[in-house]
Amino acid sequence: MSLEPIDPERALELYIADRENNVAQATIYSHRSRLGHFIRWCNDEAEITNLNDLSGRQLHEFRIWRRMEGDLSPATEKTQMDTLRVFIKWLESVSTGSSSRTQSRLTGQTGSPRTAEAAPIPKVQRWSPSPAVATKRCLSDRSQQLQA
Repeated sequence: MSLEPIDPERALELYIADRENNVAQATIYSHRSRLGHFIRWCNDEAEITNLNDLSGRQLHEFRIWRRMEGDLSPATEKTQMDTLRVFIKWLESVSTGSSSRTQSRLTGQTGSPRTAEAAPIPKVQRWSPSPAVATKRCLSDRSQQLQA
């Protein structure tokens, strides 16, 4: 079975239409904006007319292009690549493609891809003074109570 060709603009419109009932309008706006850079790159830089032919190398080239063209902070670059990863995963879910190659290119990892799970949030320990400071503070508080 061969895949029906899909151009970048049509893929984005189908993706947005699919997501509209599942996410907030602000998310739709953000995804459309972030993915707009990818669509522009596909059309103007890479001349990609069928996203079924998109390769991991091309995804890596987009990442480098976006970093240089956008003068992005690392956090912004990560957010944009995360959105692209969701889009690519959606494309793969509506076709018969494999996700392992594209996932590793988007995360910048080689080998087996990681799932899109969020990293666990480390526990923040509350600051406490050293025992000597705590004892001194406690004695000072107690002394003030006795004087009152």
